[in-house]
Amino acid sequence: MDPQQIYQFLETVIQGFFQSLVSQLFVITIAYLVVWRFFASSFKRFRIQSVKRAGPTQIREEIKNSIIVIVGGIVTTPVVLILQQMGYTKIYVDINQYGVGYLILNTLILWLIGDAWFYFAHRLLHHSKVYRYIHAVHHQSLDTTPYTALSFHFLEPLILSGWIYIVIFMFPVSVLAIGINQVVGLFNNIKSHLGYEFYPKFFDRTPLRYLVNSTHHNQHHTQYNGNYGLSLRFWDLVFGTEFDDYDRLVSQVKGRRRSVQIVDNSTYKALKISKIVPETSEATSIYFEPEDKNFYNYLPGQHINLRIKVKGKVYHRIFSLSSSPDVDDFLRITVKKHGVVTNHLATAAKIGDEIQALYPWGNFNVRLNPNQARNYLMIAGGSGITPLYSMIKSILAKEKNSKVTLLYASKRKETVIFSKEIEELTGKFRNFIALDFISDQKRLNEDILAQYLQNHTSPEIYICGPSKLKTSIKAYLKTLGVSKKQIHEEDFADGYVSFLK
Repeated sequence: MDPQQIYQFLETVIQGFFQSLVSQLFVITIAYLVVWRFFASSFKRFRIQSVKRAGPTQIREEIKNSIIVIVGGIVTTPVVLILQQMGYTKIYVDINQYGVGYLILNTLILWLIGDAWFYFAHRLLHHSKVYRYIHAVHHQSLDTTPYTALSFHFLEPLILSGWIYIVIFMFPVSVLAIGINQVVGLFNNIKSHLGYEFYPKFFDRTPLRYLVNSTHHNQHHTQYNGNYGLSLRFWDLVFGTEFDDYDRLVSQVKGRRRSVQIVDNSTYKALKISKIVPETSEATSIYFEPEDKNFYNYLPGQHINLRIKVKGKVYHRIFSLSSSPDVDDFLRITVKKHGVVTNHLATAAKIGDEIQALYPWGNFNVRLNPNQARNYLMIAGGSGITPLYSMIKSILAKEKNSKVTLLYASKRKETVIFSKEIEELTGKFRNFIALDFISDQKRLNEDILAQYLQNHTSPEIYICGPSKLKTSIKAYLKTLGVSKKQIHEEDFADGYVSFLK
């Protein structure tokens, strides 16, 4: 290529970039304005999450990420175009070269390949070695908006669309077929992140129920480890990664006949530290006594989003509440020192310090009924005791006929959090049993779980702790024939699973 050709080539690429940037952001903005602004009141009954957490800060971050992602296309697009001009790819432009029939088949094949690739690549992005460095950017948006559709780490689109850079060397690929798939992909992506469920109920009675709707992907953003599909539920169903309560959730959302009350939790409020209590050499409890009573409107096991400034830098962190909404007149988080924020809270924070927070929320919780008598099995590892301790106190106080068993694994006896308080509860309540499992003395294993299950019918099982503990416990329970519907686990701390789960 001579200098003039290079100049024209670069001009075409840059012009194409700006057209792509403007057109994609234009479509996304229209979707946002229509659903989230102009008709938000009319669409309340279609809203998936009853708590609004997406505010201006999140949307600004999503727009910034989207621009970076589109800019990233400048790097890959010229490479493909150069290879095409040099005759190395099998991309073709003239529809008549292979006919309309092949174009239709080509479009469908690309769609199916892309859908399959996305599922497995998406699961790979949730691997512990990858998630926190790449995919965590996308999962910062728990309450998704149309702008979430392109809010990725700049490397993620290269991974998710890697299939296209393979097939263009394998068989003839129409430029128009690629373009159609890109347009369909954009609208599908916006639909999945819309935050509202508009698929009609009659879909559930037809094969259209196997399409990924907005609720399906929205659930992925709140629970992480499941519902990985892009357009089709097929892969999740085949590999057992669809959430067990998906059908219940989508039926609940579609079954609404009137508007629901949406709680605005998109603005951070000030919390002042009222007390600091060392629990062990590694763990510290931070107390708050907010005047805003909405902070006390939470369920046992839920967590709280905090925004903390440490040495001039702002950090966003999520911590389980170890306080009980049914017993305590304060909020409390109990943190283990292992990072910038937790070390600051444990060693540098002072009474009276102000921290920004959102109202408590979370899917890992227990809803109590004083008239019921249930069996609860709580399995904790290390600092994973915090939400379970909240649940235990509430169950014992409110659901008095239920039985609670706590199996608590810890590395050393001196690192057992709330050991004194748990001992007091076992002495006070005959329906509560607590067993410690110290690594170098006695380990929690399948035999212990089997013994428990022999004596307790259909328990509700709650697990919180390191990912290895959760994985091993779930494997034991599966072997013992425990239904997935009985198992509840907290995932916000990691958000990734083994690729071969």
